[in-house]
Amino acid sequence: MRTGWHSAGIPLAAMAAAVVLLPVLAALQYRWIGQVSQAEREHLQADLSLSAARFNEDFRRTLTRSLFALERRAAQSPEDQEPPDENEFPARFDAPGSESPDTRIFREFYLAQGEELRRWNAQAGRLDPAAWPPAFAALRERLAGRPRGRGAPGLLLEEDIPAVILPRGPLRPAPPQAFARPVPPTLLIGVLDLDYLRTRLAPELVQRHFARTGELEYQVEIVGRHAPRRVIYASAAGLPADFVGQADILRDLLDTRPERGPRPGPGPPPPGFAPPPPREGEASGWQLAVRHRLGSLETVVAQTRRRNLAVSFAILLLLGAGMVMLAISTRRAQHLARQQMQFVAGVSHELRTPLAVICSAGDNLADGLVAGESQVRRYGAVVRDQGRRLAEMVEDTLGFAGIQAGRMHFEFQRVEARTLIEQAMADCRPDLAASGCEVEIHIEPALPPVLGDATRLTQCLRNLLSNAIKYGRDNRWVGVRAVRTGRPDRGAAVRVSVEDRGPGIERADLAHIFEPFYRGRNGVAAQIRGAGLGLSLVKHIVEAHGGTVEVESTPGKGTRFDLYLPAASTGGAAGPA
Repeated sequence: MRTGWHSAGIPLAAMAAAVVLLPVLAALQYRWIGQVSQAEREHLQADLSLSAARFNEDFRRTLTRSLFALERRAAQSPEDQEPPDENEFPARFDAPGSESPDTRIFREFYLAQGEELRRWNAQAGRLDPAAWPPAFAALRERLAGRPRGRGAPGLLLEEDIPAVILPRGPLRPAPPQAFARPVPPTLLIGVLDLDYLRTRLAPELVQRHFARTGELEYQVEIVGRHAPRRVIYASAAGLPADFVGQADILRDLLDTRPERGPRPGPGPPPPGFAPPPPREGEASGWQLAVRHRLGSLETVVAQTRRRNLAVSFAILLLLGAGMVMLAISTRRAQHLARQQMQFVAGVSHELRTPLAVICSAGDNLADGLVAGESQVRRYGAVVRDQGRRLAEMVEDTLGFAGIQAGRMHFEFQRVEARTLIEQAMADCRPDLAASGCEVEIHIEPALPPVLGDATRLTQCLRNLLSNAIKYGRDNRWVGVRAVRTGRPDRGAAVRVSVEDRGPGIERADLAHIFEPFYRGRNGVAAQIRGAGLGLSLVKHIVEAHGGTVEVESTPGKGTRFDLYLPAASTGGAAGPA
């Protein structure tokens, strides 16, 4: 009892530990995944901010170097100029980001100093005086209001023209008398070619800074800052009208300061996120808006978090199911161990009884205590019956051991159902005579033979007949029937039925009667001899022949076992289980 209590407590303790630990582990994992998701959100935001800064830097550097290249051409004297080419402007340089600047981004180039404006004449290779274009009116008015002698802080972008402006010093030294008054700064003005920007420069920069493994991970727009916002470039068609409001990051182009108000996610901008107005004297410029292709960084993080949670909780469920299965297996192993102990005790008792009878009869015969032919025959019959009983028990035990070890072999041949029934009846004749049972046999004529091991199939029928004799009790009737049958999924078969009119099998026992070492409540209560191996052997042997065994029992009215054996004419040789 002490060992049984401890053994039963092990799976219960494991289940209790699982019930306590798994929710705790689930809560910790949920919290940890939330922290990981927050860290991932910050990492993605930082990575996106860095990519936007690099995009801005490349864009600014491309424009600045192109302006410098045009400035150097304009600073050369006409006699130093190479022979003009009709395709010289825009100049044909290498692609953006290479060592050579690409001036194809500009349609026109101007130099402005105070009220004086000169335009680059590519055909003549010189700067010609030019009138201020109407599109430059706002720029000229802003330049007129700027204090002389002080340049703008850096590269500026005039959205209305659109043009890029870079303050520079004078191209040539001013005459000495000019130092008596302030010298206005020289401005390099490049009018942008928007078609080239949309088809060449912007796509290359977007692919370079916002693509991962060859696939564009983010959607990008370059928009103006004036309302209504003008879309200069879009990386994909069909972007929403409020793309800027949904952007993960919004950055001023050509601005070297840190981005103002990074977008934390979708939805309306948080308080204080509105883009600041331009600095004093600053052009209006463009802005770079970037959003993840799945909608936003929050969407990406949420999807990753849901996936991580699903995987984690699936693992926890598998762990919990594994612990439950382990506890169930442990309980089943303990139950099987108890049944094996009961089997050993039962077999020991069953073996002692015939051995004791045989030994006692042998002693009486050896000591000469048996006199007369009738007594000798009676003692001989006792020895024979007990020896047969002992042989059957040993055969069942060895058969079960062979099944468990996978060493039970079968010799398949064509055999008649009538032959099997007659041999089983002959083996059980002593038990039938001792019990006084009436046997009713019905064998359908012209039955097809079955393909099987005659010895093993006879053993199955003998076990069923023995059970019918033992459990039939006072009704003393056993029925055996063999008929042709067929199933759509199995073809032609022979059904052999063994029936009794005993008390039947309890409904709770029906699901377990084919388990090894299991004995029903009625058999235990009636103290009927047996080890609980017969029906288990029947099931294994029949299934090894490609057949099935079924049971139908009505409490108080009896039990019927049906063996379905495939007919030899439609089935091939079955292999051992």
